[in-house]
Amino acid sequence: LPAIMEQNRRTASDFWSEFENNHAVMLGALLDAVSSALRNLPNVRLPSKPRMANAAEWVTAAEAALGWEAGTHISDLQSNRRDANEASLDCEPVAMAIVELDLPWIGTPTQLHKKLSDNVSGIPKTVNGFGAALTRIQPVLLQVGIIIEKKRGKERSVTIKRIH
Repeated sequence: LPAIMEQNRRTASDFWSEFENNHAVMLGALLDAVSSALRNLPNVRLPSKPRMANAAEWVTAAEAALGWEAGTHISDLQSNRRDANEASLDCEPVAMAIVELDLPWIGTPTQLHKKLSDNVSGIPKTVNGFGAALTRIQPVLLQVGIIIEKKRGKERSVTIKRIH
């Protein structure tokens, strides 16, 4: 949590006193947002469906009552997702190594493990651990336009390519 400057700190009794003085206005604003969302929900068309699509539709439908410009919620949601993906990439050695690969790349899981572990520190030591890391980072890589396709069975293979 962000630090609270000393001059902005207050006691619980001060907080609750302020809440008591303003709770009717806050409830009214909340009900206005719900009313607006109910009215606008049938007309909401999201450009793409994010996770928790129903919640995204509701907040988008309430944007006007919240004093936001149209599209603010989805724009902020996409921006936050990009930031989270970048942070995930930055702290995941396997993901960073794949981003740096000359793509497309096709080979066996063992070949990929050897190629990356020879050049990058922090790669899991076992092929099984490496495979688990590949599965874990797939959604993050997809967000930056990289897809990992695994072929299972007798002749296992991994294909990594850019999709845009």
